[in-house]
Amino acid sequence: MSGKRKRVAIVAAFVTIFVFLSLPLSVSRSVKEFVTGFFSPVFSVSRAVADKLKDIWKVTFHGDNIVRENLRKERELLRLHAKLAEEREKVRELTSFHTQLRQVAERGFDVILARVIAREPDSWYQTLLIDRGRKDGVQRGVAVVHGDDLVGRVTEVGRKWSRVRLILDVQSAIPVVTLQGNITGIVIGSGPGELKMTLIRHNAKVKVGDVVVTTHLAPVPTQEAPLPQGLVIGRIASVVPEEEGLHQSAILESEVGFRHLSEVLVVVPK
Repeated sequence: MSGKRKRVAIVAAFVTIFVFLSLPLSVSRSVKEFVTGFFSPVFSVSRAVADKLKDIWKVTFHGDNIVRENLRKERELLRLHAKLAEEREKVRELTSFHTQLRQVAERGFDVILARVIAREPDSWYQTLLIDRGRKDGVQRGVAVVHGDDLVGRVTEVGRKWSRVRLILDVQSAIPVVTLQGNITGIVIGSGPGELKMTLIRHNAKVKVGDVVVTTHLAPVPTQEAPLPQGLVIGRIASVVPEEEGLHQSAILESEVGFRHLSEVLVVVPK
């Protein structure tokens, strides 16, 4: 645009403004409303575009902060979930312990809470050490339980510790009886993690699922001190006839998680 045309345009603009200002108020208001109405679609589109650009600006330049904040919140939520699970496990263990105390006390015995402090690594001779001994009242031969289930019996006692032979040990021999049918036998450890009920009469009707508990009515004499009656050993999983035909045997399943025991109860006479 030449200099002359620029000057003409400037003069025309000033004249237009002067004329607009010179108009009566009602006329100038009408003109303003007309101009506003004419250009309102343009203004609306411009405003929408400006808002969208503002959002893009926020996401582009502040997105990292939003992502970091979301990650922080997710980590905090996971931490709270883990804490809640831990507290629930503590409540479960405490409830289980009180249940065990009540079950054993009902049989007329006192109990001593003990923690497992060591395990024997051998697969056949399975024993563990607990943190209770003579000073706590532990005696050789007493039962060690977890709830209603027999874990083993104490074979050696120190001042502040005791050794427990698990019922899984090959040297363990527990006189037992079935709750269904009153069938007697001896439960021994027959290998890694296995329990076997032997000396069952060949004509005894032993059934899979029968519960086996401790008893004083042993089919043969034992040298160890008698255990409290009624402690659960396990359930019969299968029945196998002996080769001689005089007896039959059964494989038992215990509900005790022997590998994961952390606390047990030592049962002592009152």
